[in-house]
This record gives sequence, structure tokens and C-alpha cells, in this order.
Amino acid sequence: MLSAKEKRFLKYWDDQKTGGKWSYILVYTIGWGFLIFFVPMIISYMSYMYASVHLYVLLGLSIVPIWILIVFSLAVGCVISFFQWDRNEGKYRKIRYKESSKPAQ
Repeated sequence: MLSAKEKRFLKYWDDQKTGGKWSYILVYTIGWGFLIFFVPMIISYMSYMYASVHLYVLLGLSIVPIWILIVFSLAVGCVISFFQWDRNEGKYRKIRYKESSKPAQ
């Protein structure tokens, strides 16, 4: 018998898979890339407002062109999305196998 959490995951992953792997990776790459790019920017801005220390200057990133940061954020977002797809697909197969191997009661 599957738990409610496993049933919710199966429904969720069935819905996600309808769009296909590459559309999933594209959407989540943009989402993760946005987070990876803007969260440090916001933290940097907030630290600059409340202290005289600027995060990007401390890390030596103030001389890095912004397009490099964007490309880096999207590349990391793509890697995260790809591994997230693989992890969810493995979990989905494992739950389906568990579901099919249980005898009917």
C-alpha cells in the first residue's frame, strides 16, 4: 500500500512529465538561474545598506562582467534541473515498482 505522500508524488510527477524532459529542464533552469543570480545580489545590496562592506567587492566579483554571472547562474540552474529530473524519475520508478510488486489485498 502506498502512503498518501507517495500517491501525491506520483500525481505530481505524472503532471510534470506531460510537458517532457526538456521543457521541464528549461523552466526550472530559468527559475534556478533567477534565484542563483538575484539572491546573492539582494544579500549584497542589503549588506551594503546596513554595513560598509559590499559582498561582491569582498569576494572580488565586482570586476566580473554581469553577463558572466548570468551565464554561470543559468549553467548551474541547468545542472540542478537535470539532476532534479533524474532524481524524481528514479523516485517515480521506485514507487511504481513498489506499487506493482505489492499483492492486491
